[in-house]
Amino acid sequence: MLSEATAVSLRVDALTVQFRGGMGLVPPVSLHVPAGFTVAVTGPNGSGKSTLIRTCAGLIKPKSGS
Repeated sequence: MLSEATAVSLRVDALTVQFRGGMGLVPPVSLHVPAGFTVAVTGPNGSGKSTLIRTCAGLIKPKSGS
């Protein structure tokens, strides 16, 4: 478990990702996860769960948003 000194929060504002061919995460995603909270990302196959997590981790560059 992380101590309060090392706990991190996550804020995503109007995040969109677009792939070659025009497909992307729609609609724009916004969320805030305070330090110490746990979140589950759920949805059907192909709905963008892994893309959202990879974009938040900096592995995929967003088209827009922060």
